[in-house]
Amino acid sequence: VQPRKNLTALIEAYGDFVKGIPDQDPEKYGYKLVIAGSIGWMAQDILSAPSRLGIQEKVVFTGRVADLELSNLYLGAQIYVQPSITEGFGLPVLEAMNAGVPVISSNGGALPEVVGNAGLIVELGVMFRTELAKTIKKLVENPRLRQKLIDAGENRVREYSWGKVAKETLKLLIDTAY
Repeated sequence: VQPRKNLTALIEAYGDFVKGIPDQDPEKYGYKLVIAGSIGWMAQDILSAPSRLGIQEKVVFTGRVADLELSNLYLGAQIYVQPSITEGFGLPVLEAMNAGVPVISSNGGALPEVVGNAGLIVELGVMFRTELAKTIKKLVENPRLRQKLIDAGENRVREYSWGKVAKETLKLLIDTAY
């Protein structure tokens, strides 16, 4: 939980999504926004955003979680959102895909390369919050799209493995040495 993760924008987009729901149908829209991770630097604005927006009962900050709890969070998730301004690789998007969770990501850093066509990419910029809220709504309301992304995510995860990384790294080292 720190500024580069762009969580304030995620909380605001989620607030827009929740407030745009007619009748607050709990069967269809009873979701909570769960944010897992250690509390980092400059986190106060992020932590206070749900109260400022009047959605504090719908946003949960778990703090750092153990691997088993993280796995359970993925398994219980309807959508995984990675709104970061920048990311080096974005392993959590692959973890979510591996758990059968459709992914929405920003185009920050290496995220578009990792997500590929297996998730929905929302472009960072002045319209990010609005577009993210629309994308969340679109994914919640479209079971066919959800399933398409789940299937694509399963295929995408197969493209990444530690064995493949080791082989490609070894090949690169050998090719560079000669």
